[in-house]
Amino acid sequence: MQSSISDFKDSDFQDFRGPNNSSLLSEKFRKIFEDALGALFVVNTEGIVEYANKKYLEIFRLSSENVVGKPVPEDCREGFDYVLKTGESIIGQIFKSSRRMTIINKIAIKKDQKIIGAVGIALFDKLEELEELKKKISDLERKITDYKRRLDGSLSSKYTLKDIIGDSELLGETKELAVNASETSLPVLILGESGTGKELFAHSIHHESDRRDESFVRVNCAAIPKDLIEAELFGYEPGAFTGAGRKGKAGKFELAHNGTIFLDEICEMPLEMQSKLLRVIQEKEVERVGGKESKNVDFRLITATNRDVNRMLNEGKIREDLYYRINVIRLPIPPLRKRREDIPLCVDYFLDRLSEEQGVKRRTMSQNALVELRAYDWPGNVRELKNIVELAAISIKEDDVIKVNDLPQFVRMDSNKLPIDHDFLRNVRQDAERRAIEELLRKTEYCVSTAAGMIGMHRTGLYRKIKGYGIDLRRAI
Repeated sequence: MQSSISDFKDSDFQDFRGPNNSSLLSEKFRKIFEDALGALFVVNTEGIVEYANKKYLEIFRLSSENVVGKPVPEDCREGFDYVLKTGESIIGQIFKSSRRMTIINKIAIKKDQKIIGAVGIALFDKLEELEELKKKISDLERKITDYKRRLDGSLSSKYTLKDIIGDSELLGETKELAVNASETSLPVLILGESGTGKELFAHSIHHESDRRDESFVRVNCAAIPKDLIEAELFGYEPGAFTGAGRKGKAGKFELAHNGTIFLDEICEMPLEMQSKLLRVIQEKEVERVGGKESKNVDFRLITATNRDVNRMLNEGKIREDLYYRINVIRLPIPPLRKRREDIPLCVDYFLDRLSEEQGVKRRTMSQNALVELRAYDWPGNVRELKNIVELAAISIKEDDVIKVNDLPQFVRMDSNKLPIDHDFLRNVRQDAERRAIEELLRKTEYCVSTAAGMIGMHRTGLYRKIKGYGIDLRRAI
């Protein structure tokens, strides 16, 4: 890096004439150097110190008599010969001694483009000051990295199919359909009750697709005020409406260019917005609010709803043409009551996560408590199960095992009830078989071979049923 103090007026600087001749500096500049700068000293073309301010003398514990009029101190001399010879300055040279570390800038002084001396300026007089600056820079870099990470994370998928817990046949079929959907760019409509994991499947489809490295933009249509949803989805130009930002803003569809946009609760979108959305889906063009030009956007569309779509169509709350545009690949998510065999796996997963994330002791769920959970109807599905498991885990104090009495009363009250639906008889048979196997295992002290022999079944078949019902082979507590 090159720099110089150039072309000073005669009234500001006098010529260098040696240590015993006239002063190098006028009173004006001497005052500035003494009070306004840090540690500083000036040398002439012969490498003789002409001036050293108080800060320099204090830092290096020297007196003026020992410095001024003498050659540059040995430990500071490095670099001055180069500066005086070439006129090129040295910036950021690290100076170390047994007692001190500092950074010195050595800058050429020129008059009429002729080198007449050099000045040395110490930027730090203590190692602690340098370390403090390094720490501030490091903290700033970390904050920038964290902000970038969070910004990138807000536009990327967070979940994969591995985060969808369960090995039931029904859930396996749903995952397979999601994988098949990910291999295309066709619109996907995810249907399911609240808490079934619709968003997890949306994330997973994007993650499995060839757009995985592009943006994944999430929009909850029910959470955006009616008068803001157009600007939120399509963006706006500067001054498009009262309160609009001066620089304008890109909409969600622009942010999803080359990636995926996920419109959750699509049925909650106002009818007047549905027609505008339909045009964007058809034309793959978006026009900002207050704008005059359309922009081409390439996106993969995933929508989701917990509503009865057919009923919404009949009631005129969703446009039929929009419905057929978004309902190309239909992905129904099974409720938890349809895959009760996944409950023990979900419970273990939630207990593991709670222990890792909150630092609480790892709990276990008793077999009898699992029986109660499997019998409950789960109107809130997996989300409700997660809340109940976490609440029970942090509520117990003296034991590491969650028992029946640790579960909420409403779960225990419904433990002997099965939902009356199309699967009622199948559920009754399965519930009766599960209870019979559990009683048989208790009587045989959980010896599968003995239990299988008593009922004339091969132990492999009994093991398969035990696993299917999520029965723990440890003695029930």
